[in-house]
Amino acid sequence: MIIGWVIFLVLGGSFILAINKLYKKSTDYRNSRNDIKCFKNNLSSEYQIVNLGSTYSKFAFGAAGELGLNWGDFSLQAQSLEMDYVLFEKNISKIAPQGVVVITIAVCCPLYREAGENYLYYDLLDKNENPSYKITSKLKSFFPLLFPVKLFPKKLFHLIRGVRPYKDIYDTFPQQMCEKSSIKEMENLVAVWKKLFEIKDFQVSDLKKKHYEIMERNCEILKSIIKLCFDKKLRPVIVVPPFSKRLNKYFAEEFKECVLNQTINRAIEGMAVPFLDYQDDKMFQEGVWLFSDGGFRLNKQGSKLFIRQMAMDLKRYNIVINICDYYFIDMC
Repeated sequence: MIIGWVIFLVLGGSFILAINKLYKKSTDYRNSRNDIKCFKNNLSSEYQIVNLGSTYSKFAFGAAGELGLNWGDFSLQAQSLEMDYVLFEKNISKIAPQGVVVITIAVCCPLYREAGENYLYYDLLDKNENPSYKITSKLKSFFPLLFPVKLFPKKLFHLIRGVRPYKDIYDTFPQQMCEKSSIKEMENLVAVWKKLFEIKDFQVSDLKKKHYEIMERNCEILKSIIKLCFDKKLRPVIVVPPFSKRLNKYFAEEFKECVLNQTINRAIEGMAVPFLDYQDDKMFQEGVWLFSDGGFRLNKQGSKLFIRQMAMDLKRYNIVINICDYYFIDMC
């Protein structure tokens, strides 16, 4: 009986290892690694400009490659400032001298502490480099077919049937949502943030001691990123990406001032760091069609317009970003 169970476990384990190895060679698995494509494939050259940040950053700068820029995407979706610093420090040698580092921060970013639930970090960082390292998460990252468990049937189906490969971040999300779907998406997004940050509404009155402690911690991390830039002769820029009116309506102005602006201003106090805020920019405020979801994730057209606008604004700080593409040539 015992021998039978041993044989069963050995055969079962071998089968799981074999099919998991097969899945790691699949297009579906490579698609799931789209966020870290820059780190895995393109870190052999010295970038002139890179962006840090979370989901909003990845979509805001997703079209940089089509503008002829030597650009590196150091962002991951649902990324904290803490992990921004970790990945930036690890890969800083890949940035050219006097390179531009765009530290991208959205309104709720100062309230976020790393949850340590992104398995992609285990592909990029060693145990001693990952401040949120967990042996259980490491094992789950090693068995991508099995975890998360709820996605196993879908992944198995994609392994058997095959899927279309993603070219860029815009293949992971619809290019344009209808108004009804967009409004619903913004409602869902805000609901997720309220739960994540344990906040009833985006009002200053909702902030508690723990929120201010997290903001202070993130302020110090932001200072560390900026200091690392200066130590390595790089040029830091802080950028708040645009939202549309469909998302901005949820945030009280005093909330943004307290959570975002004051955190950034404390971090850059006494330092010559450009601070560009596009959250309420009129072009994007009304231009819901410039977002894949109508308010949060810029689509490819929105990304190009945003990058061009940022490049023009950075001229005031003697930072020149030369942009060329097939459709619009204004800075070559």
